[in-house]
Amino acid sequence: MLPSFSISMYNQSMLIYREILEYARANPLSGERIIHAVSGSKWTVVQSQSGYGLAMTVPSWKNTRHLKIPLNQTLGEVSEWILSWDFAKASLGAASINCILNRENDIRSRFTNVSPKGDLLSDLSKKDLLVSVGDFPFLKKLDHQNLIVLEKDPTKGSHPDTACEEYLPQADIVIITGATLINKSLHRILELSSNARAKILIGPSTPAAPYLLNFKRLTQLGVTVLTKDPQIPILAGLGASRELFDPRFSQALDIFAEQRSFPVHC
Repeated sequence: MLPSFSISMYNQSMLIYREILEYARANPLSGERIIHAVSGSKWTVVQSQSGYGLAMTVPSWKNTRHLKIPLNQTLGEVSEWILSWDFAKASLGAASINCILNRENDIRSRFTNVSPKGDLLSDLSKKDLLVSVGDFPFLKKLDHQNLIVLEKDPTKGSHPDTACEEYLPQADIVIITGATLINKSLHRILELSSNARAKILIGPSTPAAPYLLNFKRLTQLGVTVLTKDPQIPILAGLGASRELFDPRFSQALDIFAEQRSFPVHC
């Protein structure tokens, strides 16, 4: 059972975690025990008795060698690690949540508007300011002049994530990496993006949690569902992103809010 927290102990930015945790803990899969886990340089994977959960490994301010892999603990217990400010530990919490929630059959039964991944930005117009919090591979193929990419470690063509204070309030469409749940920046990003007509949370760290679609008017979730292939932990440990996201090992599903301001297809 989740600890009892008063509102005074939870500021507004942390309420989202309580909602996601309560939803995940209500799922019977939360009682499954973790039998294997990998905290790699790029990806974190948790394996339970019936499946896998994936999240990005967000760099920690601590040396990750200190991290104790939570074998034999339940998914529900380790999911609470998402609250940690030790981001490597929080990544294991996110992977545990996704191991509970990101199962295709469950997603299709819990949500009425689910589709396979397609064209994320089919409704993007030339005049739209598109801001992406995270440098996604598909952006390199996007022919759009009015694009701002925000990254913690910016490379050529991107901006530091601290530029969000300037660019997000101007954005028409905002794409957000699910890793912002791990590093605790999602709430602020959504506050700054209040003028955007669409806010889309995508990536392997994103959980299929209904509360997210009601929180600050998110339009769409893009979640990753893993198969049961035993090579998945090996690929995650090697940081083999291309192989990990091959259809043999994973698929992407899009979940749309019931009331959205314009059609976004992915």
